[in-house]
Amino acid sequence: LGRIMIVDENPLIGPGGVVADPDDTGIAGATLAFDFTEAGPITMQTLNYIDVEPSHNGFVELFDVGNNSIGVFPIVPVGDNGVGTLDMQGTTGVNRMEVVFGGSGAMTDFTFDPEPFVFCDTGVNSTGNAATIDFDGSISISANMARLVFTDLPPNRPGYIIYGGQRISAPFGGGTRCVGGMTSRVTKIPPFGSNGSAVVPLDFTQPPLGAGPNQVQPGDRCYFQLWFRDGQGPGGFNTTSGMCVVFTP
Repeated sequence: LGRIMIVDENPLIGPGGVVADPDDTGIAGATLAFDFTEAGPITMQTLNYIDVEPSHNGFVELFDVGNNSIGVFPIVPVGDNGVGTLDMQGTTGVNRMEVVFGGSGAMTDFTFDPEPFVFCDTGVNSTGNAATIDFDGSISISANMARLVFTDLPPNRPGYIIYGGQRISAPFGGGTRCVGGMTSRVTKIPPFGSNGSAVVPLDFTQPPLGAGPNQVQPGDRCYFQLWFRDGQGPGGFNTTSGMCVVFTP
């Protein structure tokens, strides 16, 4: 089972502060809190737990970025030294998790999928708005169904999608450079339509996403943004905000 986080009752502390004889009969319990702010909202999948007695019921509660409860899942007792898996049904938008044990018990690990999130403010362009970026589709590389969605772009202007492995913030033309590290251009986008929007697929079967020195691998955290021509601002170009995506197999 690997490493285990234990909620112990009335322990007898031995040399060096080590629990010498855990008492498994207490009822005080504890709450274990996990904050995912730095990772961005996540999709919670499962949690494995151990040794929850029938008289020591507990639960897991999930919260969104506004600290609103978005799911409560009971921990089913598994008895002395028993092992259980709690299915949190792919709950999305999770920013914080509380694991509440009614008495003694332990947890080993939990599984989740990071969700794409927007970061990095950028400057207003000639439309009077700051251009935005969003994610649509699947974060699975093998599914090859990821798309980036852009809005509030100046009409009839071309642009490039760029991506890299670092998150930065630096002045860049009329906007902000949000992408750093080893950076690649994904593709050149033809002039945007008159409505100032674009939907662009990410193709993991072709370079640079699918081959070469900046190939995206499962587990990679990638930062994307659009760099586009614009008549307003220094240098005659601007950017969208950034999008962070952690890709899965």
